[in-house]
Amino acid sequence: MDADAAFLAEVTGFLDAAVAAGTGHAMPTTGDEALLLDSHQLLAETEELLASCNTPKAKVASQKSQISAEERREIRNAQAAKRRLRYRQKLKDEKEILFLQESELSGELSKLQAAEAEKKRKQAGNLALGAWKAVAARQLERRMEAEQLQKQLRTQVVGRSRFIHQLNVMLQERLQHNQWGRLVSWETMKTSRADDGAALFKRFLSDIDALYAQTDKVLSGLEFKSPFPISYNLTRRWDQGVLYFDSADKMEFPYEFEQAADAISVVMMSDPETGFETVKANDVKDTISMKYQLKYQLSREHTASFAIYGTAKRYQERGRVVYVWRSLTEGQVRRNHMDGCSPVVQQLWAKFNRSGKLCAPSAGENGPK
Repeated sequence: MDADAAFLAEVTGFLDAAVAAGTGHAMPTTGDEALLLDSHQLLAETEELLASCNTPKAKVASQKSQISAEERREIRNAQAAKRRLRYRQKLKDEKEILFLQESELSGELSKLQAAEAEKKRKQAGNLALGAWKAVAARQLERRMEAEQLQKQLRTQVVGRSRFIHQLNVMLQERLQHNQWGRLVSWETMKTSRADDGAALFKRFLSDIDALYAQTDKVLSGLEFKSPFPISYNLTRRWDQGVLYFDSADKMEFPYEFEQAADAISVVMMSDPETGFETVKANDVKDTISMKYQLKYQLSREHTASFAIYGTAKRYQERGRVVYVWRSLTEGQVRRNHMDGCSPVVQQLWAKFNRSGKLCAPSAGENGPK
């Protein structure tokens, strides 16, 4: 009897302790909830076991007295084993649920990573497309500029071709209408001897330097016009008893400055009897002196012979090239078996600048020999 009372007291104390532990926390955890449920289940089983006993108290006391302490321990162990099995099964179920959730979250993460990678790929593609469009626009602009330049060059070529054709027609008409006044012969003469004008050439070179110093003064205030077709309109002037003719002309070249300057230097500073195509621009010297004989047919019976002493010098400046000539022409005209002789001094400036324009004012003087 005392043993049964002690057992019931122990069970009641255990249940009270379990209920007190459950109510001591405001929000029990998952393990606390499982322990509380097991306690309630144990209490229900105990009550059911007690309710199944409908015999008198004496009979219950006698039966309980027959249960040994070892049996009660086995019962408690069996109930504890059942509770552990249920707890393990619950942990297993939770573990399976967590595995399923992990699989779902991994799939979602993979989708998000794939979407982010696709977004970055599209952004990179948009950047590459923008760069390609910028390069294409720049190439298109350069192509349009090149086509415009090509059109301008074609227009200039057509203009030059028309100019050459008109010049040829003009020359042909002049030759047809005037068979006289043409150059009959041309002959250059060597100037190696002292009596061939060496002193005169030396005087000319010294005069050319003084003339070069007057370049800007001579060119200032002049109005240059491009002759088309070429026709040198010389103006007859008198100055202090000296008769002279002057003119100012301009010619434009559609080429780069260095290329045009080299070509003009080859033409102006080379021996006329030397083929210009064989002369290199680097071989051209800054000074040249020559003497040559010209013979003109004035009419059927009249001819004119000229001996020309010429000296030229080139001055290279920044952005322009200046050519200065000075020459002396001695002429002899045969008319009705009468000879006449008259010297002519000619000086000429030519300036070629980066604008592609060749400006050439010239002056010729007649005076006593």
